[in-house]
Amino acid sequence: MFTCEKCGAVLQKLQGDSTIGMICPNCFWSVVSTRISPILLDETDFHVYLKNGNPKDSKHIKVVSKISGKNFLSTRATLMQAEPLIFIGKATQVSEIKELLDTNQLIYNIRPDWPY
Repeated sequence: MFTCEKCGAVLQKLQGDSTIGMICPNCFWSVVSTRISPILLDETDFHVYLKNGNPKDSKHIKVVSKISGKNFLSTRATLMQAEPLIFIGKATQVSEIKELLDTNQLIYNIRPDWPY
């Protein structure tokens, strides 16, 4: 338990998107530090491969089309491949794509291994 340097009150934990620290609820004295998530600093290019895409399923085609930026016909041709590459990008982008694929029950593989 930490106490305020000014008034002696018990400090409360303060945490934001990229900050962490302690704040006094009494006099609002605080100490903070920058805390940047490792995913924001990761410069690795991740490759997302689809494992169960069905070229006859319009839902699969729409999701992969949204991810890859390809049109309907091109995406359908992509889904005919065994484990097609559907995206290359940084960790923050892949995190969003992973969520979209999970939401739509699509099975995928991320290379190199996904650490987040």
